[in-house]
Amino acid sequence: MNFLKKVARKIVRMGDARFDHNIKGNRISIHNKGKFREVVLDIEGNDIEISIGTNTLLHGTLIFVRGNNQKISIGENCYFGKGELWIEDDGGSILLQDFCTVQSGHFAVTEGSSISLGRDCMLAHDIEIRTGDSHSIIDLESGNRMNIAAPVILEEHVWVGAHSRILKGVKLGSHSIIGTSSVVSSAVPPNSIAAGMPAKVIRTGVTWTRERN
Repeated sequence: MNFLKKVARKIVRMGDARFDHNIKGNRISIHNKGKFREVVLDIEGNDIEISIGTNTLLHGTLIFVRGNNQKISIGENCYFGKGELWIEDDGGSILLQDFCTVQSGHFAVTEGSSISLGRDCMLAHDIEIRTGDSHSIIDLESGNRMNIAAPVILEEHVWVGAHSRILKGVKLGSHSIIGTSSVVSSAVPPNSIAAGMPAKVIRTGVTWTRERN
């Protein structure tokens, strides 16, 4: 019997880490150089790669993967709090570069698309990033589907305020800021502030730091 199937639904304790496993499939690679606390791995598929960098902490996070040829990569010195890293279908990816922090959030990838965060992005709590709509919208005249999934890109050093939603196909430019409770459905240029539902650029020529002074 496949070893990974033997450990399905078992609790494995490693130091201060606690894993709840449901892992089924072939060629599933998990490289964790960081720390897991109250993390759930629910993975079914083939050719799946998950890598966690040094000094990175996942705390209260569900990693949910369904399908083949999927990748989750989180760099060094990152934090992802309570929430979900969720990939369905085939060929999807979630990539966070070094020094990214997410207090809590739901990252959802479908249809072989991707979510990528550049270095030193800072996301507050209750952040949702989705590359698709989960259900189809059909044009009545042509019969064609209108809402194909599309990648979401956050360039380096992007700050996203609490309760915000980043929708499919959006690109947030480097050093940009997204105001609290915004719904972002279109691109935001670098060094700008966008806010609202839908989010609109309200100021340009800015940057930000994690320090208050």
